[in-house]
Amino acid sequence: MANKQEQKKLTNNPEAGNAGEMLTLSTDEFLTKIETSTTGLSSEEAAKRLETYGTNEVARGKKRSGIVEFLLHFRSPVTLILIISAIISGFAGDWRDAGIIIIIVLVSAVLDFTQEYRAGKAAEALAKRVATTATVTRDGAKQDIAISGLVPGDIIQLTAGDIAPADARVIAAKDFFIDQSALTGESFPVEKTADPITDKADSTKWNNYLFMGTSVTAGSATAVIVKTGGATEYGEIAKKNAERKPETEFETGLRRFGYLIMQVTFILIIAVFFINTLEKHNIMSSLLFSVVLAVGLTPGLLPVILSINLSRGATAMSKKGVIVKRLAAIQNFGSMDVLCSDKTGTLTENRVEVIRHVDLDDKESDKVFLFSILNSRFQTGLRSPMDEAILKHEEVNTDQYQKVDEIPFDFIRKRLSVVVKNNQDCIITV
Repeated sequence: MANKQEQKKLTNNPEAGNAGEMLTLSTDEFLTKIETSTTGLSSEEAAKRLETYGTNEVARGKKRSGIVEFLLHFRSPVTLILIISAIISGFAGDWRDAGIIIIIVLVSAVLDFTQEYRAGKAAEALAKRVATTATVTRDGAKQDIAISGLVPGDIIQLTAGDIAPADARVIAAKDFFIDQSALTGESFPVEKTADPITDKADSTKWNNYLFMGTSVTAGSATAVIVKTGGATEYGEIAKKNAERKPETEFETGLRRFGYLIMQVTFILIIAVFFINTLEKHNIMSSLLFSVVLAVGLTPGLLPVILSINLSRGATAMSKKGVIVKRLAAIQNFGSMDVLCSDKTGTLTENRVEVIRHVDLDDKESDKVFLFSILNSRFQTGLRSPMDEAILKHEEVNTDQYQKVDEIPFDFIRKRLSVVVKNNQDCIITV
């Protein structure tokens, strides 16, 4: 067996750039290169590779405990001023004012924490709905194993409805289509085959390569795992998402405002305290007066007002199916002047919609739509997004038509034909 480090360089190293080169090889050459076979890896070899490459898991941000997350809501400059004022008031014996300030601060922090905690739990629940097992050939037999246990060289089986568990090379396929919109933004599924590629530079044209996280829409295929975990294209994206999030425009403005208030308050408190002391006032009275001045200058209700308004916005968006994980993001989203999207399917509904049905003269034609309905309704293959759009556009009674025959879709004709009968007339729709 070749040196493991060299094998890692060829298969699971995202910096190696050898994936495109390996996809130009024939199936037999590729299997030899990656040191596997159509009967799959042995359990012992799979265990060794798992130790070498690690588990098939993408990077996730470090999860802080609930207590730490709650305490982080007190780091705002405005909040710190109020806390310090409350502490000084408490030491000076003015417990009523101290209690009021602490309650205001706690209400603001609890509102923020509760909303973000609920949003985080909702996001975790969505993640758990993703399939956690894959069908793998090991020791010459098919078996279902946890996706985290996949390694480069594993032979996997995919059918309609499955999600690619890792980056993989297709070695056998039958009418195999996969939805790559999560990575490329293209709404329509693309066909994947076992044929070697010719353009290794453009990864979007790799017709024999599956990207982790993409979903199978039709057909079946056998593939060989090439990259797992953080080495996959999806893993690279996840790494960036797991990095510390930059401050939003709203958070930056709020922090700067807080520092300005803090500086002005500090300067005035020191000046007032020394002036009162120099005029032979009681030191404790001067200190209490300075604290009152600090509380008066600090917009104490600002954190509460912001939290309530942002929470209401998050609640309103949740009713429309939007999960807001960071409350400050609402203000940032609302301050946009221009939103740029690369293409349909990335930030839109990712579905096709029928707007008009016209004939060759660009005139509205019910006959054209009728033929479209007949083709979409009577075909027995996997319905395409266009079929779904036609069927949802308008309800048409087709009870008088009977299906006679069907010519399945093929890649020579590039169409599907349905023959229907109405009384004695036969119609073929394509």
